Amino acid sequence: MNKEQRQIEVLSSSLLEEYRIEQVIESLPRGYISVKQIAGHTYYYRQWREGDKIISNYVPEAFLKGVKQKIVIRKENEQLLKITKKDIAKSTKAVLKAGLLSEEQISALKEGVKNDDVKPEEREAFIEKAFPNPSASTKKAMGYYVEGVASYNDVLLASWGL
Repeated sequence: MNKEQRQIEVLSSSLLEEYRIEQVIESLPRGYISVKQIAGHTYYYRQWREGDKIISNYVPEAFLKGVKQKIVIRKENEQLLKITKKDIAKSTKAVLKAGLLSEEQISALKEGVKNDDVKPEEREAFIEKAFPNPSASTKKAMGYYVEGVASYNDVLLASWGL
């Protein structure tokens, strides 16, 4: 694999990672746990902001450990998302500067990542959309990346325990 193909692969992998991290974050509770003492009893609440309001939901003690773990995982993924977005910006700049992809092609690649279940029979249409009039080497390279999406998704999901 040459340097140009590697730059495109890094960008597409980072875009896929960003999308998957965003999915994980959306599935997890946001906020923090607040502890309140009322009439000698301890109550736990998950609290988060919606605009200017702080919303509270009671968390039974039996579910407290699980909710705390999910909040921690969400915060870890939010930090990972920040790093991934920086990587994407860096990769995008490199790919654009090298003239490997246009802005439109990068946008199509981003959309393709969101449609990560590209079927083999739809792969050619996806490549044509991302790369109008692609060269044979571009088709081959992009076919590899699109084909690799499913296995890459599986690796990410497994690493996240999903």
